[in-house]
Amino acid sequence: MTSKTVPTLRVLLAEDVAADAELEIREIKRAGLRVSHRIVDSEKDFIRGLREFAPDVILSDFSMPQFDGMEALRLAKASDGDSARDCPRAPARARGRAAARSAHGQACPCDYRRRRRF
Repeated sequence: MTSKTVPTLRVLLAEDVAADAELEIREIKRAGLRVSHRIVDSEKDFIRGLREFAPDVILSDFSMPQFDGMEALRLAKASDGDSARDCPRAPARARGRAAARSAHGQACPCDYRRRRRF
C-alpha cells in the first residue's frame, strides 16, 4: 500500500505578535497540513518574504503599528512573482473582516477565515 505524502504549505505571516503567529501555525498543523512558515512584521520583510519565500498562502494581521493587512494585500497583488500574486490572502484577526469592509465598502478584498476555523 502506498502512503500519500502531504505537500508542505508555505505560509507567509504578516504578524507583530509572535504568540498569535504561532497559534495560527499550530491550527494549520492541527488540521493535518505540513507547514513551512515565515513571520514578518514590516513592509520591508514582507516584500523580502514574497520574493525569497514564494508563499502558497499569506495570512496578515489587519492592523499593525507600522504595516497593515491592506498594504500587504496591495503589495502581494503588485508582486513580480506569480505565486505571490495568485496565492490566497486572509486577514487573520476576527476584527480584520469588519475593518476591511469599513475601509473598502461591503466587499472584503480577500479571503477570510477565523483563527479557530482554518
